Amino acid sequence: MLRALLVSSDGRLRSGWAICVFAITALAVGGPLVLLIQLAGFVPERWAVDEPRFGAQSGAFLLAVLAATAAGCLAVRQPFVSAGLGGPRPLKRLLAGAGIGAGLVGLASAVPALVGRGEFELSVAPPPVLLKSALSQLAALGPSSIAEEIALRGFVLQQLVRGTNRPIAVGATSALFGLGHLDNPSAGWLALANITLVGVWLAALTLRSGSLWLAIGAHASWNWFEGFVFGQPVSGLAPGPSLFLHRALDDGAWTGGSFGPEAGGPACALLLAAIALSLVLPWPRRGPDAARGGGGREDPGEAGPQEQPRGGE
Repeated sequence: MLRALLVSSDGRLRSGWAICVFAITALAVGGPLVLLIQLAGFVPERWAVDEPRFGAQSGAFLLAVLAATAAGCLAVRQPFVSAGLGGPRPLKRLLAGAGIGAGLVGLASAVPALVGRGEFELSVAPPPVLLKSALSQLAALGPSSIAEEIALRGFVLQQLVRGTNRPIAVGATSALFGLGHLDNPSAGWLALANITLVGVWLAALTLRSGSLWLAIGAHASWNWFEGFVFGQPVSGLAPGPSLFLHRALDDGAWTGGSFGPEAGGPACALLLAAIALSLVLPWPRRGPDAARGGGGREDPGEAGPQEQPRGGE
């Protein structure tokens, strides 16, 4: 009885317990790291994307997620890279994802300006100031974007697919992603709904491509272009020096106001379109494990047939 509770029909730890191992490890590693950061005085003084101290917290978050992923993979006896970090041509997919993320946030920023609800002007900040801001924002936003993808679209999504099915797994991780931004400055219901849609879109990229590289590139690029290039708030974090200066000319329904484009109507429409395209467009060959729960489901007879890899890349 106890073995059936802990171990699935494939002889591995059940997905729910594996996710518990992941969560406990993340807290055990992340908690002391955050405490050390606070004792060292690296607490951010303001909610801004160019705040240097955000980089320390983002780095701690990433280390905790990597340790948790390693522990989870060990618990279910699978290689570390099979939690979405394998697959063919990772650099190509990372760069492709970066292009997709930059293009989508560019459209979400441009549409309000085209209809007169916002305006941009070129920054007059000196190049050294812009370079420092670009690097500061990359250090703050890059590790956190990677960590969020590995945490929610990596091992946890994989195990939820293994233990339940894809719709439940995508819905659960996307809802967690949205709720995780609840405490951000200026977060409203449209912002949370749109961020949940971002989670669905990134999960679709992960499951369809078979690895995290597209999603990591899209997520990190979206945040960096939103803040440094287009000069807009990044999920409520105030922009620092940027290539363009942005001014909203509405109450936020189009531009997202002080939360950023994720809280605007154009972003909602674009995300729905991106999700639809991610689901219907043909995809190249997936990695061996990321889309199939790391090598099999807990109860294959109940969960339905596994999808076979598509044609070669």
